[in-house]
Amino acid sequence: MESPHSTEQFLSGGGELGECIRAIDWSQTPIGPPSGWPQSLRTTLSILLSSRFPMFLWWGPELIQFYNDAYRPSLGTNGKHPHAVGQRGVECWPEVWDTIGPLIERVMENGESFYFEDQLIPIYRNGGLEDVYWTFSYSPVRGESGTVEGVLVVCNETTGKVLNLEQAEETGRQLKSLIAEAPISTAVFSGPQFIIELANDESLKLWGKDRRVMGKPLLEAIPELKGQPFLDLMIDVYKTGKTYEGRESVARLERDGSIRDVYVNFIFKTLRDASGKTNAILAMGYDVTEQVAARQQVSDAAERLTLATEGTRMATWDLDLKTSDIIHSPRLARIFGHPESMHLSFLAMRQAVHPRDLRVVEKAFDNALKKGTYYYEARVIHPDQSVHWIQTRGKVFYSDDHVPLRMLGTMIDITERKRAERVIEESEKKFRTLADSMPQFIWTADKTGNLNYFSRSVYQYTGITDPKQLAESWWKTIHPEDRKATLKAWQEALTTGTDFLFEHRFRHHEDTYRWQLSRAVPQRDVSGKIEMWVGTSTDIHDRKLFTDELENKVLQRTNELNLLNQNLLKSNDELAQFAYVASHDLQEPLRKIQTFAGRILDVESKNLSDRGKDYFQRMQSASVRMQQLIVDLLSFSRANTNEKYFEVTDLNYILQIVKEQLKDTIDQKQAVILSSTLPVLNIISFQFEQLFTNLIANALKFSKTDVPPLIAIHADKVGRDHVHHKDAEDILYHRIVITDNGIGFEPQFNERIFQVFQRLHGKDEYPGTGIGLAICKKIIENHQGFIEASGQLNKGAVFTVYVPARN
Repeated sequence: MESPHSTEQFLSGGGELGECIRAIDWSQTPIGPPSGWPQSLRTTLSILLSSRFPMFLWWGPELIQFYNDAYRPSLGTNGKHPHAVGQRGVECWPEVWDTIGPLIERVMENGESFYFEDQLIPIYRNGGLEDVYWTFSYSPVRGESGTVEGVLVVCNETTGKVLNLEQAEETGRQLKSLIAEAPISTAVFSGPQFIIELANDESLKLWGKDRRVMGKPLLEAIPELKGQPFLDLMIDVYKTGKTYEGRESVARLERDGSIRDVYVNFIFKTLRDASGKTNAILAMGYDVTEQVAARQQVSDAAERLTLATEGTRMATWDLDLKTSDIIHSPRLARIFGHPESMHLSFLAMRQAVHPRDLRVVEKAFDNALKKGTYYYEARVIHPDQSVHWIQTRGKVFYSDDHVPLRMLGTMIDITERKRAERVIEESEKKFRTLADSMPQFIWTADKTGNLNYFSRSVYQYTGITDPKQLAESWWKTIHPEDRKATLKAWQEALTTGTDFLFEHRFRHHEDTYRWQLSRAVPQRDVSGKIEMWVGTSTDIHDRKLFTDELENKVLQRTNELNLLNQNLLKSNDELAQFAYVASHDLQEPLRKIQTFAGRILDVESKNLSDRGKDYFQRMQSASVRMQQLIVDLLSFSRANTNEKYFEVTDLNYILQIVKEQLKDTIDQKQAVILSSTLPVLNIISFQFEQLFTNLIANALKFSKTDVPPLIAIHADKVGRDHVHHKDAEDILYHRIVITDNGIGFEPQFNERIFQVFQRLHGKDEYPGTGIGLAICKKIIENHQGFIEASGQLNKGAVFTVYVPARN
């Protein structure tokens, strides 16, 4: 085959690498000089040298190397170029030959092709071993005979790309870490659906959500934002790329199960991809509800202060102590009887002071310059000659060397207060006069409990005439046996601020004691603080003696009732014992009646008329009913006995025993009894066995003739709300429900059915004594529980038992 290029043309091309190829001593290489090169090699090298894409060639069994100019930069400076051209691969690439050698051999032996992307293959270059990433393919080059003679490598160094990706991933990790650790709410919403891609704990706390919102669209994760402006703002930011900042914006968010107003400061900023296209929104914000509330409180406080100042008609003033110039609020002029638009001088204010009070004002001013505080109450005369009281408070401000510079203060008209004080003084005078005229003891104490006033009757009773002595030793007039309790009760009243009420004995000046009922009531100011105590002591001596005598009689009668109750209990016990014995003794003649009547019917049946046989059968039936009545009365008596032996018992075991006892009847009627797992209770075992026997036997007895009985027993635990009884406690109860599909009964008999001897059907139709359900009720009462029944005619009955869980 003719070569497309002559050897000379081939060697003259190839740029710098072509020069390297011409400079090789081909006598030292297995492939020989260029004139001896096979056509396939010359063709491949022609493609390699003319390609602008990095290419590499290993040729022949010795894997001689060739590469083009596009590949040379990957070798670096001070590296393998140019001596790598024409060199054997294993000699040129010892650092990576363990990695690439087996691949090249597979291509040479099997003709396989390989492709690798971003493969790490460290090489020596630029003076050392570097980590270099490559994307390359190994392809076989076949000769004219079809055998593989070389390996062509198309390769591209991707170190920069890989490092950039790693850096981007690291930047992403750092961004996620930064967002997670950010002290404010920080979240990333991706795409036009605003999927929650990233959200730190502060964001979840602000939203009132948990991690389950991650990966969801904004409105799906936080549905309460629907209809609020935030979504429209995010859409606008996403479309325009403009950053939006909101301050103290109101967001209605879920807090503790309800929607509340939350004030937030936030920023919406776009995030862009490598092409500069918006692909997400970064949202940063923080809750400023507390700051807004605090500022509002400050604003409200300032407003309240202004209102309080106006409401108290208080004026403010600022006096320059060097020049006597004064600045004052408009209300101050009004306090002195002038229009609020008028400005008063310090001298004019002094001249308006009442002459009798001028000395008080001057003395207060001199003391203020020395001590720093200014206070006085004085009268001023208005231009209309009316007299008014004022109160002034101020504070002096000094220079560094303690020279008075300014005085700031307030002034208020206290004329009405002064009038009120005069009214109080007159009222107090009337109070003392009234108190002195009453036979009761009247006394007062300050807020700490120190007595400071006694009416005249106290002095007359105790014989102590000195007020100071009586105030200091009043407690000595109390009977020694009552002093400790009296002082304790008085101290408790002072501590708690509640009324003092106590009965104790006071000593008369003739050394006799009389019972008194003392009461003291705290008097409070408008803020609720106690200012003083007003007390009275009323003589109850005669009533006390009568009450004591009455209590003795009540105690005596109570003892008599307790004795009668004990006798009644003893009588009940004896009656129960008698009923038990009598029931056994009564059964013996009944058994004989049944036996002899049966024998007469068997032996003398031929000699008896039909009427005689009927009489004997009736006699036998009557004796059977009488015997059953005695048995039921005995059971009822046992249910009332005081001998109640409680023991922990599995109700499932009790139910199994009852089912075995009733097995013949169950089999005869083809009955089915279903039950859930029953609880283990602390009960009187034989009584609960009787309870289950009576209820299940009733269900079998009152079953329908054409329907097999179905009895269901279910147990669970319920609270007081599910117990339909007025005496139910606020505790848990074991509820046991027994349901049947029998003939049922009318709802009006729900309560009556538990009474003794109450029967809803004829004795011939359904045998029985009418005591069974009364026994059931008594058994449940012995366990502090309740039993109820409900039924519908021909639709079955339901019996529900409630037993306290504490049992």
